[in-house]
Amino acid sequence: MATHVDEDERRPPDNMQSLMRAEYIWRDHYDWLLGIGYQLRPRYAPGWVPSWKTSGKSRLRSEDGYPIGFAAINDALHVPTGSRVALKLLYKSINPFEEDIIRYFSSEEAKKDPRNRCIPLLDVLHPPIPEGKDEFVFLVMPYVRTFRLPIFDTVGEAVDCIRQALVGLQFLHEHHTAHRDFNIHNLMMDCSMFPDGFHPTKNLLKPDLSGPAKYYTRTQRPPKYYIIDFGLSRQYDANNTAPLEDIIHGGDRTVPEFQTSMDPQNPFWTDIYYAGNLIREAFLDGHPRGAFTRGYRGLEFLRPLVDIMINKEPSKRPTIGEAVEHFEKLVNGLSTSQLRSRTASRRANIFTDFGHLLAHWRRRIVYMAKHTPAIPSTTSPTSQS
Repeated sequence: MATHVDEDERRPPDNMQSLMRAEYIWRDHYDWLLGIGYQLRPRYAPGWVPSWKTSGKSRLRSEDGYPIGFAAINDALHVPTGSRVALKLLYKSINPFEEDIIRYFSSEEAKKDPRNRCIPLLDVLHPPIPEGKDEFVFLVMPYVRTFRLPIFDTVGEAVDCIRQALVGLQFLHEHHTAHRDFNIHNLMMDCSMFPDGFHPTKNLLKPDLSGPAKYYTRTQRPPKYYIIDFGLSRQYDANNTAPLEDIIHGGDRTVPEFQTSMDPQNPFWTDIYYAGNLIREAFLDGHPRGAFTRGYRGLEFLRPLVDIMINKEPSKRPTIGEAVEHFEKLVNGLSTSQLRSRTASRRANIFTDFGHLLAHWRRRIVYMAKHTPAIPSTTSPTSQS
């Protein structure tokens, strides 16, 4: 996300019985949002009293016990339909192009292309703005979750995710749009793997935190992956094939050309680095801080692609079209058995992971018997069974 909770704003009160300052704007708009059909969680209702004060549960077991992780993002129930949606707080003075870009990729024409992986815009809400305050809106989008959890079960599942991410970025670039912040926080997936939902903060637990959330594997319920957060994105004239932009840091601060120069850079070349580094961190080597992902075994076939995408010399990186072509060649070199093989976490070992290994093989035998595609997405160009 382009808008994170500042450190002093995300620090909870000592007793955890009041909101963080970053959450005040959600509380202040609870009634207005409810009046137009969007209900925030009880934590943001005016006069909120922490449920754990009277329920006998601990805060850690209480649905309202966890603050939001991103200042600009919250979830809400769309009361007329009963569906859960995501709301994004957008200040026009900070991100002046985001609404226009997401509108463009949410148009009927753009949605016709199956490669379009941009999070669709469902509505734009215009709250009353007090005089002298910065203008802002709430963007309404589908409720999505991190692509990283649950962990990937097979090579084919990882292939489907990476393919959707790469062709989604290809679609952006073909429409002369550079994302400029394509990192592990800005690739999400739909909620189809979780039939009964999950808690928005503790997203492997039930909505009420009463236990683990029920979920299927990606092979059983293939998700659709989405590119989100266009706060830093730019769309260019079709004739401007090599634009230059001043350096601006997004969530991934490892871009080589940003470390050695203050000169304007080609944002499309930077996008290629971002995509390659996303694959490296999420699927190969893990994230440097380890908290987000530790990487997987069994995906080293991706290394040649990643290496050229994260080349320190921007001009030597492939175009996104070349990267997609290279990726497909690597995938076409895999057998069905390889695609069905398990992608074990790099931190797993036989002693801690034996149960997961047995469960994987039980599923694998069923998939083979039913001829379930080894690459789960129904839109995959590669057909393997």
